[in-house]
Amino acid sequence: MKTTALRWVPRSLSLALVALFATLMVGQGPPPLWPLTVNTLLFALLITCLAGLLIAWRWQLAGGLFAMVAIAAFYFMDFAKSSFERFPGGWVFALMFITGLLYVVTAIDRDELSAKLKAKGLPSRPQ
Repeated sequence: MKTTALRWVPRSLSLALVALFATLMVGQGPPPLWPLTVNTLLFALLITCLAGLLIAWRWQLAGGLFAMVAIAAFYFMDFAKSSFERFPGGWVFALMFITGLLYVVTAIDRDELSAKLKAKGLPSRPQ
């Protein structure tokens, strides 16, 4: 029961983040895709992170890692864009990383639970 409830925390956060991003895209529109600029690459990394959060609904570990790597690359590129003088701010980007991390934690927790149940001779997927 605890694991099932914990699985819904990152799912709820990912839905809220995707809804927020979609609202902003409807209101402001995406950045121009040509010519290729740093802002276009940052936008692509945000889309990649959000895709990872949605992929994590099915494959928690892979999607969570995908989202964490994408947002970490976003942080690095934005930091490099400022000539390594200003670290990217904003709570949304940190929440994206935390959501990916929660997916990874719940995937590891679920795998450990399955291993413990198999060791006791019980079915690995409790009803």
